[in-house]
Amino acid sequence: FKNCKRVSSGMSEMSDYLKNEINEAVANLTKDIAALSHETLSKCWGESSRCAYDYLYEVGIVNHRVACRVKGEEPGPMPWKFGEEWLKAPSEFQSKEKVTEFLTSTGAAIAEGIGEDPTRKVKVGENEQSVYSLVSFAAMHTMYHDAQLNFIQEMQGDMAVHW
Repeated sequence: FKNCKRVSSGMSEMSDYLKNEINEAVANLTKDIAALSHETLSKCWGESSRCAYDYLYEVGIVNHRVACRVKGEEPGPMPWKFGEEWLKAPSEFQSKEKVTEFLTSTGAAIAEGIGEDPTRKVKVGENEQSVYSLVSFAAMHTMYHDAQLNFIQEMQGDMAVHW
């Protein structure tokens, strides 16, 4: 609870809150990446499971798409058929340094795009969503996949909290 603070209804405070949420989610994730070996991040834990690099790549792609949206840009088509297949990380992405760099840059891009009015609506497909809801989703999605890393750490006997 070290970063908890009272958020007032002001737009600036809401923007600061969202920037903190996405920055902290990415920072926590990258600390957990650092705590795992390349071999562990590369391992598939079952026949139909993905390795950690695959879902970390997904986090980066989703965060890139959110960053584009909050900046008013079109991110292009989805790079995979959501619900039918899973995104696979390209081989050049499968290193701790590359994944950390990608996640850090996409998280920073989201924070930069928040602006002063996070209640403003941006186009998402044929609909509109608030910047607030998109950034909240990105932070939640990032922490969701961080929990997968935490589970892998526990399966290997690492009970430490790395962030």
